[in-house]
Amino acid sequence: MTSLRPTVRRLTVPLLLLALVADGYDTAAFAFVVPTLAREWGVHPAALTVPLVIANVGAVLGFVLCGWLSARWGRSAVIALSVAVFSLGTLLLPLVGSIALMSVVRLVIGVGFGAVIPAAVSLASDSVSVKMRDSVAIVVLIGLSVGFTLGGLTGGPLIATLGWHAVFWLPGAVCLVFALVLWRALPRTTTVDAGGQASASVRGLLEQGLRARTIMLWAFAFIVFAAYYTLQSWLPTLLVEVGAGFTLQQAPLAAAALGIGGIVGGLLLALGSAWAGVHRLIVVVVVVAVAFLVATAVAPVGRLGLLVLLAGVGAGLLASCNASTAMAVRSYGDRRRTTGVGWTTGFGRAGSIVGPALGSVVVALDQGVGVLVLGLVAPLLVACVLAVALSRRPARAAGLVQPEPVSLTD
Repeated sequence: MTSLRPTVRRLTVPLLLLALVADGYDTAAFAFVVPTLAREWGVHPAALTVPLVIANVGAVLGFVLCGWLSARWGRSAVIALSVAVFSLGTLLLPLVGSIALMSVVRLVIGVGFGAVIPAAVSLASDSVSVKMRDSVAIVVLIGLSVGFTLGGLTGGPLIATLGWHAVFWLPGAVCLVFALVLWRALPRTTTVDAGGQASASVRGLLEQGLRARTIMLWAFAFIVFAAYYTLQSWLPTLLVEVGAGFTLQQAPLAAAALGIGGIVGGLLLALGSAWAGVHRLIVVVVVVAVAFLVATAVAPVGRLGLLVLLAGVGAGLLASCNASTAMAVRSYGDRRRTTGVGWTTGFGRAGSIVGPALGSVVVALDQGVGVLVLGLVAPLLVACVLAVALSRRPARAAGLVQPEPVSLTD
């Protein structure tokens, strides 16, 4: 168990939570600017698929590099520098004038997005007792949902009053200042273990006894992240473009609904995990997501009813994403935890590339929200099967997680 000074321990989790709030806001911001930007530039929204999706390509790179970078620079440094990278990129976005250049900037931003999450979850988990690791990992991940929600609630007013540029300039400046706070306030950490380079290598995740579990975790994360990011990326556009009755200023409310649901689902998952363990709840959250997706597609509801159903979808899907990361925390020992979380969420973000890319076909064909959400049900049923398999043999009960020597120094 990692030993941190009590004063540092009290600051660590709240700061890491705020780092993921910043990540979540910037992740969501581009999606609800797409309808406005498409009209201003005179292009079909589907033409912005590359800059929309390519940030997730960068995020995958950030995820898989995070363990290697953290082993050399320390997790705190990686977190602070990554927040600085995506903040600077966000400030640059309104200054570019072409889809190609915007795509390059978004790729760099995505690397910053991706490197924050594994390092933050791993550092937060090491700051608490083993019993609380599931719950703390989920609580920190709720920061993403809070960021999505803040983006959805503030995006419309910012666009209406200051223009779409303000959606990037204002949070970009705030997050850049916060990166300096993280640099000064987070504990300087170094990982010392007998495994050396191997502890930061993916090979350690595929050793005998871990291989099947690792592959199932990667597949589960791929599916649930693909489903969530497909909705998060294209719902604001579809609600405006396909006669759902939403204005440009109202469309970000869809992102807010998903985010609010995600916060509620994440909190319930964190509380339930402290009592029963995340491995017992992972099936439940996927079933909730499927049920609300079907209801969203077929229920004859108005705008308010649709937002309520989307909140239910967000609760199930974001809780599923959080559960996949918490399962990675549970499945790997101290030496492999950052790498394990990084590769699991990396496969998740790979799904967040494939999902929105396929969703762009629905947008290009001018299909509605119902077609988009029904298309997500079949893969999520596969995720249910994987969740059942993961829940039947929890890692600790199976003896897969052994204490490993780690030291952290301020």
